[in-house]
Amino acid sequence: MSLIPTESLDEGIQLCLANAERLLNDAQHLNGEERYSSAMLLAAIAIEEAGKGLTLLRAKENNKNLDNGEQKKVFRLHQFKIKQALAGVPHLRLDMKTRMPQHEIEEIARTVTDAVDSAKLEQTYVDWKKGRWHSPTMTDKTLLRGAAANQIGTAEVITDSFKAAIKGEKTSFAVFSGTVVRTIRDGNDDECGETA
Repeated sequence: MSLIPTESLDEGIQLCLANAERLLNDAQHLNGEERYSSAMLLAAIAIEEAGKGLTLLRAKENNKNLDNGEQKKVFRLHQFKIKQALAGVPHLRLDMKTRMPQHEIEEIARTVTDAVDSAKLEQTYVDWKKGRWHSPTMTDKTLLRGAAANQIGTAEVITDSFKAAIKGEKTSFAVFSGTVVRTIRDGNDDECGETA
């Protein structure tokens, strides 16, 4: 990989936003067709793509070129991208006033990362687990519906926050039971998806 100069970051940021929105729209469409496993997978990838774009945006804001080591994290490490999607944005309790302590934010990041990783694996591949076969098509639809709603809601909030960050707007996340449920933009409360 070659160095990505700061002046090339804008294009990458816009491409990441367009791709995250495309993936999210496809996830929403598949969810409407009750294709929950595929919807969860695309929502998970949308979260990662938004995280990648936010990392590029932060590099641009700090006037930082991306060397090979940084590029490896940004383009190859899935957990890094998910954590970046949640990093640097204040997290609030649902009262919209109380900031969450850092240890709770880190726990949310782990929870979201685990959920995204799990969705990508369990909703994509046939596997042998606990002495029996597992397939995305064999999972209880009621369980999948709720999980898909959570994953898509999180992707909506993160993508909305990414769009706001590109415009230079300040945002916060409201969090309920470890699920990111809203983006608050400049003090305004924007509902961004439902939780199950």
